Amino acid sequence: MKTGISIRRGRTGAAAALGAGIVAALLALPAVAQGLTVSGTAAPANLQAGANSNFTININFGPASEDVKDLVVGLPPGQIGDPQATPLCTVAQLNSASPGNDGCPANTQVGSVSVNASITILILPVPVTVTGKLYNLVPQPGEPARFGIVLQPGNLGGMLPPPGLPLDPVILQSGAVLRTSDFGLDTVINDIPRFTPSPLGPLPTHINSQTITLFGTAPGTGKPFSRNPTQCTPKTVTFSATPYTGASGTGSAPPYTPTNCAAVPFSPEFTAKIGA
Repeated sequence: MKTGISIRRGRTGAAAALGAGIVAALLALPAVAQGLTVSGTAAPANLQAGANSNFTININFGPASEDVKDLVVGLPPGQIGDPQATPLCTVAQLNSASPGNDGCPANTQVGSVSVNASITILILPVPVTVTGKLYNLVPQPGEPARFGIVLQPGNLGGMLPPPGLPLDPVILQSGAVLRTSDFGLDTVINDIPRFTPSPLGPLPTHINSQTITLFGTAPGTGKPFSRNPTQCTPKTVTFSATPYTGASGTGSAPPYTPTNCAAVPFSPEFTAKIGA
């Protein structure tokens, strides 16, 4: 009799353990299937139709277990930048960037970039905000424009004793692609690093968010660069992000609507340039 009770309890315990394991596995499934999520906001500082206004794009990534590898930002039709607003930085100049020196001439800057990330030093994740600049780069054949990004991590904010942990700049390129569906522009960044080189070796780096501002006026030349659409209808910026592992994510910013289209001067002109 006691043996029967003992066997029954053993089976009950095993069943309970098995059930708990199944429940735990099921609870874990949504996190695995979730993949990378991407969201954000995007709008010009001045909504006047046709204005040369700073245009700021904020992008958020999640969860912390997924690292973004490739990013596509889809600008709405009419939201454009003039690649002739500045001289062009060469790829060789961009790749010559070093700590404190971006490589590209100052008069080729057309925007700014800020990245919020977590850099793991040994086993400790350290939150950092890294700022950088966006440069007008020589485009590849078939591209309307290309941009170079130089982020300067510096010395991790001087959080460590001298000499600290000086880090090399992060260099990226972003090509512009014309969408045939609506003639808007996609800006594409590939191979976003998830490790930061350092004297301690590669440091795991997770990007939480980033902000890109396209300047309405290029600071080095004083010429207009970013320009608002001239149609006063809702405009939406879209995001598509691919992680190193897991499923890709898509999202869109809340729409913005240019205003006062009646004030836009009518001066028909068309200029096109493809390739370098």
